[in-house]
Amino acid sequence: MRRTGPLRVRPVKNRCRAVAHPFTLFRRYPGLRRDRNGVYRFPPDRPQVPLMYSLRARQRNVRPSPR
Repeated sequence: MRRTGPLRVRPVKNRCRAVAHPFTLFRRYPGLRRDRNGVYRFPPDRPQVPLMYSLRARQRNVRPSPR
């Protein structure tokens, strides 16, 4: 079965989220194949490993500085 979304989502210190994706935006390895969405993945018969990571951070409880 082929995954189409992120491989895993992990919280980092409750303010940052890391997501591992099974695709990349450029052909980094010779075995990668371009799909119809324009991203590169390993063929379905190969193991799906993380090829790209993304981070999403947020800042909580921030008070505006007095002027």
